[in-house]
Amino acid sequence: MKQSAILQRFLGYVQINTRSVLPKSGEERVKPSSNGQKELASVIRSEIAGMGSAWTGQITEFTDGSFLACLPATKGCEQAPHVAFAAHMDTYFGVPGDAKPIVHAYEGGDIKLPNDGVVIPTADLVGLEGKHIVTSDGTSLLGGDDKAGVAAMVTTIHEILTSGMAHGPLSFWFCVDEEIGSIDITVVDEEIVKSWDVFWNVDGERVGNVDVGCFVCRFVDVIFKGSDAHPGVQGDKLCPAHYAAASFMTNLVDEKPAPWDTDESTSFYYVTKIEGNASQAIAYCAPRTFDLNESERMLGTIKEFAESSAWDFDCTYEVKDRLICINARAAIEPRMALIEPGILAHRKHGFSGDLHDVRGGTDGAMVNMVYPNLPAPNMGTGAKNLHGLQEFLVVEELETVPLILLDMIAEYAKMPGRSSL
Repeated sequence: MKQSAILQRFLGYVQINTRSVLPKSGEERVKPSSNGQKELASVIRSEIAGMGSAWTGQITEFTDGSFLACLPATKGCEQAPHVAFAAHMDTYFGVPGDAKPIVHAYEGGDIKLPNDGVVIPTADLVGLEGKHIVTSDGTSLLGGDDKAGVAAMVTTIHEILTSGMAHGPLSFWFCVDEEIGSIDITVVDEEIVKSWDVFWNVDGERVGNVDVGCFVCRFVDVIFKGSDAHPGVQGDKLCPAHYAAASFMTNLVDEKPAPWDTDESTSFYYVTKIEGNASQAIAYCAPRTFDLNESERMLGTIKEFAESSAWDFDCTYEVKDRLICINARAAIEPRMALIEPGILAHRKHGFSGDLHDVRGGTDGAMVNMVYPNLPAPNMGTGAKNLHGLQEFLVVEELETVPLILLDMIAEYAKMPGRSSL
């Protein structure tokens, strides 16, 4: 197949390893957490700068490794809503991120990847016969989350510049470390963020719905401290912290809902990783729910289970909690008029545009931690099976995303400014 500009961008971006690094408890955070994110940021900035004299905007780099590309409004559109778009450059920390992409002309059946026996089953590909599917080679995730969004934003900027279309003020934020919950909106000047009327995340799965609600997400580190000793000679002095951590996880999964037992609006507990030894062990927890009060109750449950498991193995424990995002719906519902251009643009291109609650966090919901009134919906990019070796992306959907964005931007240009909404 002849590769479109956005597909070429995407295939290049996913080969840069931007896998974020989950910081260890108590360690100072490095920003960005991986050098590959710096490399990709440099590639994108050079690409935008290379768009020539048509580029009339401003690129601002920030201390965390993210950057903002801003386009001033064209003449006559200065009072239109200021629309911000965001996509993150990092990929999920739990799986290798240096993809070797393969484009498949899909005609049905399973897709068998070349390495490690990875198979994308037919059940995940229903209705995609005749489409083009991008996968990795089986040794890494693909990186559609969220390099598809990154490629869509760069392509949209290029199309705006080359078409000369009318538009209001626009901001494109290429952010870092979303996958480890470390998006830092505070690096962006407060006056800039306060000028934004709506903040679209280009970071969803398959194109179709518009995500207006999302999980309340927190990371909870449960740290067990014990004492090591020779198990044969001084077994009575052994207080194994790693047994306490394993017991904690076992008790949690036996008593509380897990990801594989839940769907729709149901909350769950998940332990992303356990590490350590007899002296110290850490269980990294990710309780997820749509309700902030429920999230607080879930934190209380984690503390209760930690205390019980520590007691069983004569260990001490400490719980460190970090709330990383709230449900974006609270900011969106009072300002639905600002979401309408996105809904209409999806429908224009044959997608439902239905409002949806996504069972995950979003970039915008992290921004809502600091700016709770900024409406921050999320839209899909064509990817599926995120965070795993079976991840894939539908090329035809990816190619539609910039068209949807451009139609949205054109509609926003016709709207009255903030004071009239």
